[in-house]
Amino acid sequence: MTERIESGANTTLKLIRKLGRDAGARREAGLMLCEGLKTLGEAIDSGVTPKHVVVPDGCERLPPMPDAARVIRTPRRLFDGLSALDAPQPVLFTVPTPDMSLRPLGGGRALTRCVVLDGLQDPGNVGSVIRTACAMDIDAVILAPGCADPSNPKALRASAGTVFRVRIMRGGGCEDILKYLYESGLTV
Repeated sequence: MTERIESGANTTLKLIRKLGRDAGARREAGLMLCEGLKTLGEAIDSGVTPKHVVVPDGCERLPPMPDAARVIRTPRRLFDGLSALDAPQPVLFTVPTPDMSLRPLGGGRALTRCVVLDGLQDPGNVGSVIRTACAMDIDAVILAPGCADPSNPKALRASAGTVFRVRIMRGGGCEDILKYLYESGLTV
């Protein structure tokens, strides 16, 4: 179902604008703001259902949407103000933030290879490491305290949609991460 919103005062558009700029708003809403047709396709292919899909007038290329996705069309002037990035992609969408706790992979899969990041503060670099980890068939990327938020729009954009294909976890500290790796059967 597609709806049209023409007011910047709309509560949904205000929320989307806030998600792109405020990590606290992302945590509170439990949503990430993503951009781009490729990333949208990756999310859907990975079984993630977008909550909101926002497109400007004139954008007609959308992949088939799950029924639960709320598609919103806006005038270009409103759309351009929603993104926190200087050059917005032709589609913005929100998805639920995945559980990033240190826990087993699930599905009977064993953790065999992972990357641990400590103190990586640039969101673009975090996204690039996630993209590289996916290309190398790494099971998980574990972030120690002090790392940039992997749900930051810059990290999501740099991951080029691979954030939906690699398990991302946050550790409470080095001791927690080492204990998790030991319990998972990995040696450091």
